[in-house]
Amino acid sequence: MVLSAAMDVIRKVEAAGGRFEVDGDRLGVVPKEAAVPVLEELVRNKAEILVLLREREAVRREPFDDLPVPAPAPVPLPEGVVLPDSIVLPKGVRLTSWTPREPPIRLNEYTTVVDAPGVKGCELFISTTLRQLEHEMHGRHWLGGGWGGVPGLLDRLKAVGLVVEVIVEPPRPKGGAK
Repeated sequence: MVLSAAMDVIRKVEAAGGRFEVDGDRLGVVPKEAAVPVLEELVRNKAEILVLLREREAVRREPFDDLPVPAPAPVPLPEGVVLPDSIVLPKGVRLTSWTPREPPIRLNEYTTVVDAPGVKGCELFISTTLRQLEHEMHGRHWLGGGWGGVPGLLDRLKAVGLVVEVIVEPPRPKGGAK
């Protein structure tokens, strides 16, 4: 059996412990290090790799995967808790506590949250981090900010006074790699 160049790249990346993530025409490899030895071939054969990964995913699908998955109902906030309008919790995330802290807030040796012009407190930081959390929850790790996945983002939110928990496992995106 003769392997295509694209199939050869897929096997090498997976043999190195890599996992492919497909979102439309975007192709990601986690961890990135698994793709380094074959990066040129990966770029050169991207279109065929996407086709092969989508075909493989179609074969793996369960018969019920195409049924609509009901979205979780919005989670009500605890009684007496009011979040600023700019902070919207993603579906599947529940607020545990909200104790706003005033900037500057030091997250670690290299990161300090400060006020943004025209934004009160940490609202910009919180809304951005919640969007990153939503991306991580749906497997779009390259949009998650690289903060250690869901646990890292939850820790960052907690540091500024917003404690949330993930209450549902979102469905995997259609057409994406497992």
